[in-house]
Amino acid sequence: TSTMYVKLSLSQYADIVVAYYLLAAVVCVVLAKLENNPGYAVAAGSALGFLSFSKGEGLMAAGIIGVLAAGYFFYKNKPDKRVLINLYTAAMAAGIVTVVFTLFVAPKSTTFINGLVSDTNPVSWFRLRAIFSFILVELVSPTWNGLWILLVLGILLGASRCFRRHLIIIPVFLLGYILVISAYYFVNTYFDNTRIFWWLQVSLHRLMYATLPSVMFWVFVGLWMRHKPVETSPPTNS
Repeated sequence: TSTMYVKLSLSQYADIVVAYYLLAAVVCVVLAKLENNPGYAVAAGSALGFLSFSKGEGLMAAGIIGVLAAGYFFYKNKPDKRVLINLYTAAMAAGIVTVVFTLFVAPKSTTFINGLVSDTNPVSWFRLRAIFSFILVELVSPTWNGLWILLVLGILLGASRCFRRHLIIIPVFLLGYILVISAYYFVNTYFDNTRIFWWLQVSLHRLMYATLPSVMFWVFVGLWMRHKPVETSPPTNS
């Protein structure tokens, strides 16, 4: 058992909620694609809506998956139209609370400075190097007991399986999520270059924790599913 994982699971943050709604959304989206099943699409949309309410990172993740899902369902196989309708209808229904809370209840953020236009705290290449260097350091950090190293090795050794079309939404989502999070760290210079390492130290591991169950699902399914699954085609009207 990872000490870091247990510690973060018991912390005061909502990261465990993000982690498991994200996992639920990923699993149900993949199953909805494989089986062309509107029921799984409802479950996926509901998970995305609840994920968006968990915290800011959850809203960001739900938005990325929601955008990717349209292309994913049409990739190589035309879906039953009810799948997409159910997915987005359920997501909007479950996300109503998020919209209301964001527009009328949530206080305005006081910890954001746009470094692209700020004269006092501008962005810098040092900041960008610091962000990506810290991500690499965190991946090999002993606090994770080598878990991320094993997952990366699994992806590299089983790339042909992990990047099959029915799983492709997961690595594309992870890439998009990393880029968006990195862009936020880069642009938000409220924590200037003298404090960027402290900010990364207290927050990056929580973001990685939230994606960990989904990454494990991706790697294990990719490596252990020996045969390519056959996607179900939508029924045709005779």
